[in-house]
Amino acid sequence: MRFQVLTTLLLCVFLGVVLLAAGCTTVPVASMAKLSRIDFETTDLSVLRAAILLPSYLRPAPDGVWLWIAVSGDDGPKLERKLELVEVDDAEAATINVESDGARQLYAYGLSATATRALDDLRQEALRAKQRGTKGSLMVSVAADACSTGSVPAGPVPVNTYLKTSETKSFVPLVRNVDLRTGMPDGRLELKPCPR
Repeated sequence: MRFQVLTTLLLCVFLGVVLLAAGCTTVPVASMAKLSRIDFETTDLSVLRAAILLPSYLRPAPDGVWLWIAVSGDDGPKLERKLELVEVDDAEAATINVESDGARQLYAYGLSATATRALDDLRQEALRAKQRGTKGSLMVSVAADACSTGSVPAGPVPVNTYLKTSETKSFVPLVRNVDLRTGMPDGRLELKPCPR
C-alpha cells in the first residue's frame, strides 16, 4: 500500500529560509531553526538524506521511497519532480536504531545518481529564475510504499520522518509520531506483506 508520509516543509528557495506548509502535520518547533539553515542553492546533494522511522512490523517496500519536490514561482507553472531515493548506510541512523530498543527501525535514504542530476537541474533552473528577479518556493515531501513484516496491531501506527543536509549535519525531525491510520478511510491500514 502506498502512503504519503505527511511531511511537508516549504523552503523559500531564493532566501534559504524555511517556512511551514500546512500538510496534515507541522514541523516540530525545535526543528525550525535547524531547517532554516538549509540553502537550496548551495546544499551538498551528496550529503542529503531522508529517513523514516517505522514500527518494527513495517518497513519501506523495495524501491519505494522518494522525495517529491515542487518548485513554484511567480512567473510560470509549478515544476514537480519525484526523485528516487536509495537506501544508504548511515552511522547516525545506526545509533538511532540502537536507542530504539527494536521497537522501531530507522531507514536512511540518499539520492540516486539520476535523482541527484534531476535535483541539480531543478536547482540550476531556480537560480536562473532568481537572476530574472523571480521569487519562488520549494516544497519537499518524503513519501513511501510500506509493507508489513508481521501482523499490524490495533491502535496508532506512529511514523517519524527526518531530513539531513550539509547545513543541518544531523537528522532533523520533520514530523513525529504521525499515526498512519488517521489518513486512511475508517482508520483501516491495508498493507501487503514484505517480500522475503
